[in-house]
Amino acid sequence: MAALEIVESGVLIQLQDLGRYGVAEHGLSQGGAMDLHAYCWANLLLNNDPNATQIEITLGQACFKVLEECFIALTGADMNATLDGKVLVPWQTYQLTQGQILQFGFARDGLRAYLAIKGGFDNQTCFGSASTVQRNHLGGIDGKGGALAVGQCLYAKASSSPYRYQAVPARFIPRYHHEITVSVIESYQADSFTADQKARLCSSGYQLTLHE
Repeated sequence: MAALEIVESGVLIQLQDLGRYGVAEHGLSQGGAMDLHAYCWANLLLNNDPNATQIEITLGQACFKVLEECFIALTGADMNATLDGKVLVPWQTYQLTQGQILQFGFARDGLRAYLAIKGGFDNQTCFGSASTVQRNHLGGIDGKGGALAVGQCLYAKASSSPYRYQAVPARFIPRYHHEITVSVIESYQADSFTADQKARLCSSGYQLTLHE
């Protein structure tokens, strides 16, 4: 069934799953959801297949019209999502009815949000995945790596499992603005560095920027 129509495509919205594995020999990228924690929770909330296709919303400003009653989960960045003007809290499930408008603002905490639908979105796959990788021209509705666009309709796969409201326990909801600790595993070049250099690497703070 046609569940959602794209009214506004925002900065970037794409179909994503867990990605393509075993394709490096073809010169292809794995692709897949950027925030696996949020992606996996969204499917779990709806009792979907772990690899069910979702919409990955980058930065926000997307809008969808509900064409058929459906059940969704929202996880990831807080984009001040609203349903007919009523604020939706991420990291839980919702029931949508025909004619409603699902609107996303700009991301307030985090970068990417995930919109999952019960059963998963029904799209063709290539190399076992529907994941959109634009540089490889793979995935998406057109199968050629295109981002989702205004006017396109998204279909949901049939699901036999009953819907029930679920929410992610607070302890599993990340705070994207917090500092994180990254683990380091020494590899074959570790002996090329002195003990002082290794200590400085592990004791320093780092910040990701757009430019060098």
